[in-house]
Amino acid sequence: VYPMRYSFVADHFQYLAMIGPLALLAAAITRLPRSAAIPIATAILATCASLTFARTFAYKDRLTLRLDTEQKNPNSWMVHTNLGHAYHALGDDTNAERQYQRSLELAPTEPEPHLNAAITDGIHHRFAAAAAQCRAAIAIDPAYAPAYANLAKALRSDGKTQAAIAAGRQAITIAPHYAEAHAEYAA
Repeated sequence: VYPMRYSFVADHFQYLAMIGPLALLAAAITRLPRSAAIPIATAILATCASLTFARTFAYKDRLTLRLDTEQKNPNSWMVHTNLGHAYHALGDDTNAERQYQRSLELAPTEPEPHLNAAITDGIHHRFAAAAAQCRAAIAIDPAYAPAYANLAKALRSDGKTQAAIAAGRQAITIAPHYAEAHAEYAA
C-alpha cells in the first residue's frame, strides 16, 4: 500500500489483514456448542476491544500522533516532515525547523524537505538560503511548482523583483490552478 512506501506505521491496515482469519475463527466458533462459543467469542471481542482502546492515546491530537509515529519509525523523512508541520501549526517554529532539518538529512534527494527548509529560512528572513533551498528542490524536480512559488517569495523578499516575477510565472506555467503561485505572482 502507498503509505508503506514512507512509513511502516500503518497499523490501521491490520484490520484488512484480519478479515480472513477472523472469518475462519467465527466459522469455527459457530461449530462449537453454545456454552463454549459464547465465552470464547466474548474473550476474543474483549481482547480486540482492549487492544483498540490501548491504542487510542496516540490519537489525542496531531502532535501526539506524529510523535508516536516518529518513535516507531525514526528514519522516515516523511515522518519528520509531518512532525515539523505539527510543530509549525502549534507555533513552535524552533522544533519545526529541527524536524525539517532532520527530514532534509534523511532525504536530500526529495524536493519537499528542501521546500520546507526554504519556508523555514524565509520565516527567519534568511532569503538567500531560502532561495538556495528552492533551487535545490527545482534541481531535483523541475516541475515542482511550490518550489518556484516559494522561490518567487524569497526573491521578492530579498528585493530581486524581476527574478521573483520570472519564478512566479514559471510556477503558474507548471500549475495553472495553483493558488499560491498566483498570489506570489500578483505580489
